[in-house]
Amino acid sequence: SATIPLVPGRPIVGRADLSAIDTARMSAAIPGGGLTLSGRAGGAIAFSIPADAPAVHATATLAAPDLTVQGLPARQARATITARNGSVGYELTADSLGGKISVKGSIPLAGAGISPPVAIGEVRAAGFELTPFWQALGMSGPESRLSGRGAIDANVRAVLGGRDAGLAAHGIVELRELKWGQSLALGRLRGEIAATPGVWRVEPLDGELFGGKAHGFLWGSGSTAPGALGGRQFGLDLKVDQTALSRLAALLPHGLPAVEGLAALHLTGTMGATGRASAELDVRRGRVAGFSISDLKLPAEILLSGPNGSGAIHIKEGTGRLAGGRVRGEARLRFGQDRAFETDVVLTGVDLETVARTVSDAQRPASGKINGRITLHGTDLEQSRGYRGKIALDLDDASLVALPLFREIDRLLGSAGGGLFEDGDLTGTIINRQLVVDQFTLEGRIAQLHITGTVGFEGQLNLEVLVNTNQIIGQTGQALADAIPGLGGVLGRDRDARLRVASYLSTRLLKLRVGGTLRNPSVTSDGGIAVAETAVGFFAGVLKLPLGFVK
Repeated sequence: SATIPLVPGRPIVGRADLSAIDTARMSAAIPGGGLTLSGRAGGAIAFSIPADAPAVHATATLAAPDLTVQGLPARQARATITARNGSVGYELTADSLGGKISVKGSIPLAGAGISPPVAIGEVRAAGFELTPFWQALGMSGPESRLSGRGAIDANVRAVLGGRDAGLAAHGIVELRELKWGQSLALGRLRGEIAATPGVWRVEPLDGELFGGKAHGFLWGSGSTAPGALGGRQFGLDLKVDQTALSRLAALLPHGLPAVEGLAALHLTGTMGATGRASAELDVRRGRVAGFSISDLKLPAEILLSGPNGSGAIHIKEGTGRLAGGRVRGEARLRFGQDRAFETDVVLTGVDLETVARTVSDAQRPASGKINGRITLHGTDLEQSRGYRGKIALDLDDASLVALPLFREIDRLLGSAGGGLFEDGDLTGTIINRQLVVDQFTLEGRIAQLHITGTVGFEGQLNLEVLVNTNQIIGQTGQALADAIPGLGGVLGRDRDARLRVASYLSTRLLKLRVGGTLRNPSVTSDGGIAVAETAVGFFAGVLKLPLGFVK
């Protein structure tokens, strides 16, 4: 409907009610082509044409389930358009992505003397949701797992045709309530955005991540021509100071030991169809599973693939101080459908007393130094039954009598006592939620121990212990060889010599069976324990038997 005056000086006014209108075709008909809509919508258009026709003024209201504005979904849109003096001025507001979007500016009319036409305006968006925003941009890579809310306030300049077609912008962008995977809280970021056709950058960028102060920049590439929303890539360079280790650990699969302390994090990388980043974690002081750590440096490579959260972390040559000693190693952690992991850790000069205080409540903890290597791998860090690994540790100048297990053994030895062990060696295999002790030997001037069996992940003990003291077998070397019945007649025949030595040791060594737990062990005598070949080799060595088979 329209009202056309028959007397001079009055404007022509009218209204059109719309139903199932193709908004793409409608926006294409607007001079300049700066406004892009899509979807079929219903609504209304009201217009006014002054009698002298210096300007045309129209207001449109549109709504539809599939309506988009500039490629972004919109539940409702209201636009005011004014044509005056060779240009079209417009102002558009819409409910989109859970927030509000406002776009306004001006577009020169064709033939107004500017070729190609340039649209100048401003964009304001507040409180929009990031998840549907990534979807609207056609971005389905790892970044699509980043959720939260955003806001932008920027001036824009769009070249609407020719070789230089594209969008330039400058303003402020804010990301808040950031989460990874809808649940892990990250923090907030705010920065200054500058965009040119094909490239954008947010710098300086400041905020808070993982509870620490964050600063750095973001960048992106991809077409900024009107309507071109796909094929994008972006990168980041962020430093986070004084971030909480516990919040960083929440990014990794559950099952890792508890961590405490603060760290500095430097993260750089790019994201597109896949994501690749480098990270450097620097911990001045902290705790892992109750153990103190310091000067920990963990350089890592991170690979992300697709929107389902799959990827891998490779920690390369991590180093640090642990319990008075040094630790270094590598680790690979996969996440997503494939959750396999593998670690390789080397210990140097770790203080046994510090370790013992963590795992024991003894008033006088054990002392000594630990060196060695621990390797561990599995199909899922959260499924400890699938853990597999190897342990090879060396123990120097160890006093263990304060530990519950050795306290009970020492009690059975009576006046002999275990004393100080100058050397100890542990080799074992991790399988089925337990450490299978292939051989744990302790060598001291007063006593020598050979231990085999299993230690469960909850501390359950099932061990066989063979003990010798100076009061049990006091002789060594040739004197002991002469005292072993029949040994002299089989020298040179390793198998027969081993049997003679094993038989002798079986009648002399103290044989103990250990049950219970690490904190509450039970130790009983068991004469039925066999003297295995490894035990023969160990005792023959410490007792200095002149035999070629000793290893």
